[in-house]
Amino acid sequence: MDFSSSKSTAIVKYQPKKSAVHRVHALDKTLAGLTKNYFGIDLEQLPNMTDQQLAEFADRVSAMKRLIDVLPILESHFKTLIEGQVQYEEFVANIQKDAAAAAKKIDQQILNVFLAGKNYQQHIRMMGEKAANGVRLIDAEGRSALTLERIDLLQKSSLG
Repeated sequence: MDFSSSKSTAIVKYQPKKSAVHRVHALDKTLAGLTKNYFGIDLEQLPNMTDQQLAEFADRVSAMKRLIDVLPILESHFKTLIEGQVQYEEFVANIQKDAAAAAKKIDQQILNVFLAGKNYQQHIRMMGEKAANGVRLIDAEGRSALTLERIDLLQKSSLG
């Protein structure tokens, strides 16, 4: 007899041991998929699960009961964290808005001082120009007076 894998001599094909529980007929594939995806419960494979796999459900139930017991505490803590974060964000936003408004006021004062400085510089230039014009006028008046004195002196010396 040849027992190689290319030729099968078995009369009945080997199948792993199945549960003695008959398959369920009222199983909707879509809803069973939801049960599996949302809750990790495979209703289709439930009859074929090992004792270890079934025991894992008991472990999950124990963990869920502990979670249910602490959910009100967690909810209170999480609400505090969320509300605190919101208040902190509002605080930071308000401080930044206040800082921006204050910075605008400071910037306006800086601009006012800058313009006042430029105005004063213009005033100083104008005063310098007036002073230079005044000195020129005084010099011109002085030259005119000297010229008149010379003319007067020349006239007196030619007359006399």
